[in-house]
Amino acid sequence: MRRIIHTGIFVRNLEESIRFYTEILGFKLVGQEEMPDVKLAILAGENQAIELLEFAEGPAREESGIIDHFAIAVDDIVAEIARLQELGVPLATKEPREIMGGMKIFFFSGPNGEQIELVQEAK
Repeated sequence: MRRIIHTGIFVRNLEESIRFYTEILGFKLVGQEEMPDVKLAILAGENQAIELLEFAEGPAREESGIIDHFAIAVDDIVAEIARLQELGVPLATKEPREIMGGMKIFFFSGPNGEQIELVQEAK
């Protein structure tokens, strides 16, 4: 095994989720397809990708597993938190937490309740 290609996320509304990940988090839509039982979209970041999956039978299919969260590296976590707040994104807290000798982390939720973590590496 060499690397993780993408992380799949169950979504309730594919178009709403695409807007959130592209307009708010800056991912680029690189592919989209509709099949009889699922609509999917691949979105690329700088060095990671996510696959959004909207299944015909409804909301997330929890029986097949769950991912607790995924993390996005940022240069200025305080500025990113302020930007998310300004855009009306629901935030879990107001301030980042410092861990492991100076790394700063912050959690918020995407439009489907998925946890997203911002990480600013220790300087």
